Amino acid sequence: MATKRKAAGGPLKEYRRKRDAKRTPEPSGAPSARRKRGGRRRQAGERFVIQEHSARRLHWDLRLERDGVLASWALPKGLPLDPDTNHKAVHTEDHPLEYLEFEGEIPAGNYGAEAMSIWDSGTYEAEKFREDEVILTLHGERSQGRYALFRAGKDARDWMIHRMDEPAGSRDPLPERLLPMTARRGRLPRDEDAWGFEVDWDGLRTIVYSTPGQLRLLGPGMEDVTALFPEVRRLNRQLGSREAVLDGEIVALEESGRPSAERLGRRAGLRSDSAIRRHAETEPVSLQIYDLLHLDGASLLEEPYEVRQERLAELGLEGEAWRTPGFHRGDGRRLLEKATEMGLAGIVAKRLDSAYRPGGRGDWMQVRPRGDDAEANGAPGGHFDVREVRAPSAGALVEVEGRELKLTNLDKVLYPEAGFTKREVIDYYARIAPVLGPHLEDRPLTLKRYPDGVEGQHFFEKSCPAHRPEWVDTVTVPSERKGQIRFCLVGDLPSLVWLGNLADLELHPSLSRAQEMERPSALAFDLDPGPGTDLLDCIEVGLLIRGMLDRLGLATFPKVSGKKGLHLYAPLNGSATYEQTKPFARQVAETLEERFADRVTSNMAKSRRHGRVLVDWSQN
Repeated sequence: MATKRKAAGGPLKEYRRKRDAKRTPEPSGAPSARRKRGGRRRQAGERFVIQEHSARRLHWDLRLERDGVLASWALPKGLPLDPDTNHKAVHTEDHPLEYLEFEGEIPAGNYGAEAMSIWDSGTYEAEKFREDEVILTLHGERSQGRYALFRAGKDARDWMIHRMDEPAGSRDPLPERLLPMTARRGRLPRDEDAWGFEVDWDGLRTIVYSTPGQLRLLGPGMEDVTALFPEVRRLNRQLGSREAVLDGEIVALEESGRPSAERLGRRAGLRSDSAIRRHAETEPVSLQIYDLLHLDGASLLEEPYEVRQERLAELGLEGEAWRTPGFHRGDGRRLLEKATEMGLAGIVAKRLDSAYRPGGRGDWMQVRPRGDDAEANGAPGGHFDVREVRAPSAGALVEVEGRELKLTNLDKVLYPEAGFTKREVIDYYARIAPVLGPHLEDRPLTLKRYPDGVEGQHFFEKSCPAHRPEWVDTVTVPSERKGQIRFCLVGDLPSLVWLGNLADLELHPSLSRAQEMERPSALAFDLDPGPGTDLLDCIEVGLLIRGMLDRLGLATFPKVSGKKGLHLYAPLNGSATYEQTKPFARQVAETLEERFADRVTSNMAKSRRHGRVLVDWSQN
């Protein structure tokens, strides 16, 4: 490496070229300031430093004392923790020896601007130090181990760093796709001193993965929402080299401090980078961090909630777009009253000794204010709380938006695996009514009812039940086989609650509106995986369809369906009728089958579906 430095006109020429000594506090690298080392034989115990550099992107700079200068590499993800992982290393210009002790703020407008601090330092022993490979052992306060740096590309800057030995002590692997733990609905516990209470912001539940140089945000369905909320990404800088998994909620606050479902919905619906950046400034979100699930190679899932909260508080995670609100030990009633006054959704009670059960519901309870109180204090609409209903098996009468309803068997479990009851299904329908309503409004609805839960028998019901309340709207539609069918129309909260009481767990709205039954508002493709295929195969076929329709100027939007399939919709804003859309959809499916016969079928026959995805066009 020394030969190339001499050929380039001096070991620090590139370092000085990139910096203006009058504008940066970094060492100047002038010859008079350097230690003269010449070409003497290498001795054991040369010095090294690793600096955490919060520049345009957070990274770590590894610098090794060699031939009177510091050979340097930028590590975007820091040192690899074990031999199973290689990290990228970018070979940068040599630095002066004075950089071994440099910390400070590099002013804006200068090369490498922003803060630099010493993350670790010590000595190292080199087994090999060549132009394309370095093998060394680090002896630092935080870094101990044997590493190899090696060229990994045509560009002389492209290197990799590999850990060659096993780290001391055992490490728990970073959990992948960790489902959030949920709370069951309930009342305030009597033994409040055994519980911790948190404000329920009713936002977008988010699991945060932070590793050195990288932050990922996963939504409640494990969808990656990182790109939607760029203002949260700088949390990664505060965590620095720490490896952490956090549980929290993303909320969009109004000027009053109340969470706004409308603002959050707008942010979550953005797709273009420019729109996302613009709204991040005008309508910023905030990440409320509730729990710490993994830290620096140690799983905290089995630790008591109280211990996890202590470890979380020690991290001091507070920033412009994130905060750690903490919890209240005991006195849940007072916090519930305060949340109600503020117009918040309610509170969550968590036993102090409870472990974290990913995807499950353990000793956590969601406590809501009474419906009338919430409305009086400005709580978000569309929520109907049935937890106070008495004698559920006998059908207590309730009132929803002025409509009287008879609710029955509220404690019947409809989702055995998760333990969800009809009571919770009804409450869920009511809570999502503002979002669900526009998808159902003015569209004839086919019901799919599960009176004995999702594991029992079910049946479809096109004709709106004769025992429906008189205020449930209907529309009569001509039918080739039955002459006519009277469908339900669901356009308000009482009707939706009524459907929940019928255990109507699947809602199938028509592609067209009641006033224009012959004109669909969308083109639909149902992608159903055959034996030997899965959702990923459906996604690949969906992308093929998207490519075909893009060329015709038709946008497409995917939606998961059931356990394995995928729906693809292309909105239609013209005058096309089913007589036009059905043959067109069939032609798309058959064209795909011709071109990709080994992956796609348009034939419903089960014998044709093995190893293929069925493109069902018939729903048009």
